[in-house]
Amino acid sequence: MDNEQESRITGLVATVSSEAYRFSRSLDKAIKKFDMDNQKRIANQFAWFSRKIDDLINEIGLRMISYEMIPYDVGMPITPINIDEFGSDDRLMILYTIEPTIMRGDRIFKTGTVILGREE
Repeated sequence: MDNEQESRITGLVATVSSEAYRFSRSLDKAIKKFDMDNQKRIANQFAWFSRKIDDLINEIGLRMISYEMIPYDVGMPITPINIDEFGSDDRLMILYTIEPTIMRGDRIFKTGTVILGREE
């Protein structure tokens, strides 16, 4: 496999991983509408799927980083979608990760997307 093919496959795996992360967030909200037996069954099925995704991304040297409930720093490899809602003096915290940052070694492969809030 040449470098171009490898880069394309890595990009596709990163995209699938990011979408699986986003889907897990939606599933967490939806699963609460089921009875306890179905909640557990669905959660276990998705946990198995998530482990498979994690194994796959680790195998090709990627890792996903979710930044939540930590202070925001301008140098982080993330794009805050609501940064324009705050002033320059506000102390900000990352409230929610929409898409995780994906790293390959110490290189940023894909920048994450987050929602910020003021530190309390």
